[in-house]
Amino acid sequence: MVLTVLSPSLSAVASACVYAHGIRRQKQTIRQCQNPATAARLEEMRPLALRNGHRLLAVEAAYLLFVLALAATGLNNEPEGASFVTLILALTSGGVVALLAVTHLASDPSGSLVLPPLLLMLFGAVYPILQ
Repeated sequence: MVLTVLSPSLSAVASACVYAHGIRRQKQTIRQCQNPATAARLEEMRPLALRNGHRLLAVEAAYLLFVLALAATGLNNEPEGASFVTLILALTSGGVVALLAVTHLASDPSGSLVLPPLLLMLFGAVYPILQ
């Protein structure tokens, strides 16, 4: 019962932090683009940053799917409290990778900035169901 409330709320907090970081980073990039020399350099680096951001997004998705598969098999049910530890570790590790992904994806104005926090929210909603 506690896991049902704890998982979505923790993932919502983690997602909000990741999204806020992404918005702050995107505003910083927009401010830096006001200088023509910096704008040209950032435009040069944009494809690499997007490629790295998409790779990190794939790593985050694969890791969270692995944790969900672990929860579905029931391997983290013993000892008592292991599911809580797994939840905390998954949100911490997934959150760090999501922060890195958002940092790279902030150079893209298209809206891919929402994907890493969305993955964390989805994980938080599905995890208690599989327990």
